Amino acid sequence: MEQATVQSAQEATELSCDQAIVIFTIAFLLLITLLLFFLFYIQKKQTSFIIKQRQQEEEFTKELHHSIIEIQENTLTHVGREIHDNIGQLLSVINLQLASFQKVNQSDKIQDVQSHLKLAIEELRGVSHSLSSDFIDKMGLEEALKTECERINKSGVIKVNCNCNNYHHELDKQKEIILLRIAQEFLNNSIKHSNTSKIDVDLNFKENSLILKLRDFGDGFDMQLNSKGMGIKNILNRAKIIDAVTEYLSKKNWGTLLSLTLKT
Repeated sequence: MEQATVQSAQEATELSCDQAIVIFTIAFLLLITLLLFFLFYIQKKQTSFIIKQRQQEEEFTKELHHSIIEIQENTLTHVGREIHDNIGQLLSVINLQLASFQKVNQSDKIQDVQSHLKLAIEELRGVSHSLSSDFIDKMGLEEALKTECERINKSGVIKVNCNCNNYHHELDKQKEIILLRIAQEFLNNSIKHSNTSKIDVDLNFKENSLILKLRDFGDGFDMQLNSKGMGIKNILNRAKIIDAVTEYLSKKNWGTLLSLTLKT
């Protein structure tokens, strides 16, 4: 009787050990499975992040090249107008003055010709600078905006007030190019569609942030009806690419305001 009891106890102990081994094995396999799943999840997240980062870089590069091309196209249009209106006129005056030398020999006329030649040379130098593909690297955003405002003011189409004197900070040049293109697009849209008499352009640096504000005082428009227009869409897409916080407001008979804020 005692022997049977001992044997039964041994069998129970062996069964308990077998059960413990099975439970431990299952728990171990579950742990390995969870670990593999976790590693797979982390790898998938990392891969997704890398793909997204590459897509953003490609989109930024594409937009940068597109902005450079558009700026150069605007510059070429401006250059053609400058050559026709300003430099051509100066050279015509010089030609007339030289023709007058055949009749009269006066030193003051020679000085006039020299002054006009100097002016023509300065105009050509300005044109050549604006044609340079790396002009914004040399000028910076502040001077590029001032040049754009001066160009519009020279045309006499509209008055642009440029307040860019409080900005003394260098931003990434690629972002500056896209910012300049955004400003050009806003100015072009306002001149073509707003019926405004003036536009304000303000560039400031405050609390480690660049702030660019453009405001016209024209007809304005309904943001809900025009939010999908190409002009607005291009501006907002470009602002998103450079991580700018954007405020775009427009009201009937109030005008339009575009504010861009970038952390530096």
